[in-house]
Amino acid sequence: AKETKFLTVDELEVYIEKNRSFVLISKDGKKAENLVSKLIEDKKLNNAMYLDGGIKEWIDSDKKVINY
Repeated sequence: AKETKFLTVDELEVYIEKNRSFVLISKDGKKAENLVSKLIEDKKLNNAMYLDGGIKEWIDSDKKVINY
């Protein structure tokens, strides 16, 4: 199993391409929503989105998940 790495907002910014949209996902969607709000407010990253309801709701609705 892969180890989960938690990043600060500043660390995350290193991985983000400024002109490319991206989606953050958390278990219930709340942490991702809060982080996206912070990225938009603090870093002006208007291309940030989150999965509403999180990965749990996604899986519970029988949507496909691909593990790498």
